[in-house]
Amino acid sequence: MPIEEVDNKLTRDMSRWSSVSSRTLKQYMVQVERKLETAIALEMPDSIGIMFDGWSTGSTYYVGVYAIYVVEDSPQRVLLAFAPLLEENDFGADAHITFITETLAVFGKRPDCLRFIVGDNCTTNQAIATRMGLPLVGCASHRLNLEIQQHLAEHEALLSQVNELMCQLRTKKCRDVALVYGSAACKEKRHPLEFDVQDGEEVYADQGCCRTCEGGRRVSASISGLQEAHEAAR
Repeated sequence: MPIEEVDNKLTRDMSRWSSVSSRTLKQYMVQVERKLETAIALEMPDSIGIMFDGWSTGSTYYVGVYAIYVVEDSPQRVLLAFAPLLEENDFGADAHITFITETLAVFGKRPDCLRFIVGDNCTTNQAIATRMGLPLVGCASHRLNLEIQQHLAEHEALLSQVNELMCQLRTKKCRDVALVYGSAACKEKRHPLEFDVQDGEEVYADQGCCRTCEGGRRVSASISGLQEAHEAAR
């Protein structure tokens, strides 16, 4: 909602608060910002870390910067900046370093007070950390995402088969599955994907089609790999 909305007569009539103009509101916002900057600067120690990330909305690229520090054995994470880069056409490492430096200056700090950087494991952040001489603490969620993408890429053909199967079964949530084990046969109600721990072949009774359980065992192995990655990321 734009700040100018407070100038709208209908908005004023719907609010129980006293009317205020957008110009006055902006003045109060600036005063609050300055008071917060002063309070954060007084609390922030001389040894801190920063965590930042950037993203685009429309044609504008924004960067959010957090300070990470400890006060009386209590970890703090405080938002320092949430704004576009100073050079909006430059998204490289130097532009980010300039943005970080200017942000720290607002709170009376210099880059030499930094002890580490937390960010995505991208080449730009690696370059930022290298040029500033700081260790980069890679985002665990980003590392997990990269690992999962690599894991799934190795099973692309299998995923396509599973997707094809689920498309066929979309209109029938559960089917009668006849599981054939050697010379012995048995029938039971099971979810069509529950073939990952069985040997032999599965026969879909309503379609009369057979599929070997090799794909099922591969699905089971893939799921186990995903579970291991999930546990390791905790």
